[in-house]
Amino acid sequence: MADREDDGRVLRAIFSHEKLSLPPAALGLLRQWERLTMKQDLLYRTYQEPDGGEWVDQLVLPECLREEVFQRLHNHHVPSRYRAHY
Repeated sequence: MADREDDGRVLRAIFSHEKLSLPPAALGLLRQWERLTMKQDLLYRTYQEPDGGEWVDQLVLPECLREEVFQRLHNHHVPSRYRAHY
C-alpha cells in the first residue's frame, strides 16, 4: 500500500508543477488515481452509488472497446450488478 501512496504523491507533484501533454481521458484517469485498482489484470474505478449506497467497482475500458463490450453485455444475460451504468 505504501508504494501506491507514494505513486499518488508523485502524480500530485506532477500535476501541480508541470503541464502534461496527455489526452483528456488519460488526465481524467490520473485525477482519479486513488480510486483505481487492478483486479485480474483489468483496471477498475471504485465509486459509491449516488444514493450513498454500496461501493462499486466499475470496469475502465478504452473508448475504442466500449461499444463492443456494451453490445456483448446486451446480447447475453448478465446480472444487473455487472451491467453498464451510464
